[in-house]
Amino acid sequence: MNVKAIESRYQIEVKPSKVLIDRLQSRIRGFEKVYTVSSAQMLASIQRDKARETEEISRWMQDYLVLERISNGASG
Repeated sequence: MNVKAIESRYQIEVKPSKVLIDRLQSRIRGFEKVYTVSSAQMLASIQRDKARETEEISRWMQDYLVLERISNGASG
């Protein structure tokens, strides 16, 4: 069952926890510091085949995309 279905069934609004958001932001800041580039710039570089996506960078991009989705209000 997805989040939208749960919200509808129980007439509630599911929101991500502050702990999750804080953890994602902290990890993202760490990656940006190590690689000295913003997450948006790294994502664009990967999409243009200008950067190699390692396992670590993949984890970074996953965190970044999840946070972006949460920030834009997507919950399902």
